[in-house]
Amino acid sequence: MDSIIGRLQGKDVLQIGYGAVGKLMALALKDKNATVTVFDKDPEILGAAEADGFMVIKSREHIKSFELIADASSEGGWLTNELLPESPVIVSPGVPLSLDDSAQNKHRDRFFHDPLDIGTAGMLGMSV
Repeated sequence: MDSIIGRLQGKDVLQIGYGAVGKLMALALKDKNATVTVFDKDPEILGAAEADGFMVIKSREHIKSFELIADASSEGGWLTNELLPESPVIVSPGVPLSLDDSAQNKHRDRFFHDPLDIGTAGMLGMSV
């Protein structure tokens, strides 16, 4: 994301999903001095994110207030245009992709999904 939009310092980024990959993504964003907020549908996982010092949102409706989104959700096809801001930048190494078909079409110039390269790098990072 840093190379796509420029410096992340001081920028608000929503991390969707806070499992193993999402947590690594959130920490990497924090290391870039981004202000990271976490969304996960599991309240226990949100509690872990809060314990790790991250702000959290508990409702999908609040996703719309974030222009920069890092997606590590494990659920495909649920992120619709109605839940997104008008011009988001979305980075997703996840499989399945959270964006539904309509959102993929509308935001195709602003979402970056590379399941093999990014996902493999994330798994490698977790194993080291």
